[in-house]
Order: sequence, then C-alpha cells, then structure tokens
Amino acid sequence: MELPSDCQYIEAFLDATAAERYLREVVTAIDYVKPRLQYSIFGKVVSLPRDKAFRADFEKDGSHPVYRYNGKQPPYPKYLPMEPVLLDLRDKVTAATGQRCNSCVVNFYQKGKDKIGYHHDKVWDFEEGSSVCTVSLGECRRFRLKRVGASASIGLDLSPGSLFVLGWDTNQAYRHAIMPTSQDVAPRVSLTYRHIATRNTDL
Repeated sequence: MELPSDCQYIEAFLDATAAERYLREVVTAIDYVKPRLQYSIFGKVVSLPRDKAFRADFEKDGSHPVYRYNGKQPPYPKYLPMEPVLLDLRDKVTAATGQRCNSCVVNFYQKGKDKIGYHHDKVWDFEEGSSVCTVSLGECRRFRLKRVGASASIGLDLSPGSLFVLGWDTNQAYRHAIMPTSQDVAPRVSLTYRHIATRNTDL
C-alpha cells in the first residue's frame, strides 16, 4: 500500500556513518524524564513503555513552545533548550522538507517491548497545516499507519538515518504506532520535530 499523498519517507536522509554518529551524540547528550511518565488506562495507572525527553527553542525571557501531548490540562512536560545535536538535525529536516520546527520530543525505545500504541498527534498546539517530522536512529522498528475505522494498515520499517514526514491531514484521518517485537533488538531513538504555536506564556 502506498503512503498518503501528504506523507513522505526518506530512507537515506542520513548515510550510515552519519546515522551512527548522531545516535552516539544523542545518547550522550539527552537525559530522559525519570521515572518514566505514567498514564491511566481503564482506571489503572501504568508507566509509559518508552523514555521521553522534551526540547524546544527558548527565548531570552525563558518562554518556549509547549506541546501538550497528554491533554489540555496541567501538568505539562518540562522542556529544556535543544542540544546542539538536535539543532543540527532540525536544520537538516528543515532543509529537506521546508518544515519549520521549534519543538522536539525525543523517544527512547530501550527494548523490543518498548512501543507506542495507535494514536494521532493532538493538533491543538500545532501551527495549522504543519507536519510532524521524525528522524529514526538506532534499531529499525516497524511503523504502522491505519485509517480511522479501517482494519488494514500500512507497514513501514523505519531504518536508522531515515526521515518520516506525517502530513496534517493524514495525522487526523489515520492513527499510527510503533509495534513491539519479541525479538532481542538494539535500542532505537526517534526525534520528533514539530512547529508548535502555543507557548508557556499562553497557558
């Protein structure tokens, strides 16, 4: 099955050498939220099945974009300024896609059981019409994209050094996921860049 027209997959966004170098730099630079974030499902509180870190462009007064991925009510994620490696990759994403990005959520999948279930990115904080741009580093993992109400899905293996662009319309008409695997796999890091309109001073 083909990807929707407003999506794009660039498998060789980074060559193998660059992908390995960026992975080492990200692993060294990023500290993740500890303990793992928690959420409630069917009345039970469970830990998120992956590690997360939140980065954004900061102004001199300390203001910065906020993506309220878990809802419109507090608490909101704690953001830090983007490290040089994230800024470098952000510039490459913008050059390849034309997408402005002022926010980056880093997801770290330590083991094969680490995953993200079917969901769509909430757009209440997005710049209208913007895309979500994800750089994959480390282990190749299976990504799935499924139209709301459909049973069939589109499967895509996100290779290390690849870039996946999720378009505005597809994000709302489809759900997407990173599938777990029982295989013994190496860690994966995803860098998800967005352009966010909401700032912490607006909340």
